[in-house]
Order: sequence, then structure tokens, then C-alpha cells
Amino acid sequence: NEYCGAGHHVMQGKLHVVSQSQFENRGGDSA
Repeated sequence: NEYCGAGHHVMQGKLHVVSQSQFENRGGDSA
């Protein structure tokens, strides 16, 4: 998963947080 190095890692981290929040609102289905 080396797209943009550290920049991608930071973006993925924020994206993961947002995704988790949306998934929890949907029902917590993260499988």
C-alpha cells in the first residue's frame, strides 16, 4: 500500500476514522 508514502498513510488514517463513523451509523458492519 505504498501510494504516496507518509502522505497516503495520513490520508488513509483520516479516511479510516471517517469510514468507521459511517459504518457505525450503518450498523457497525466492518467485515
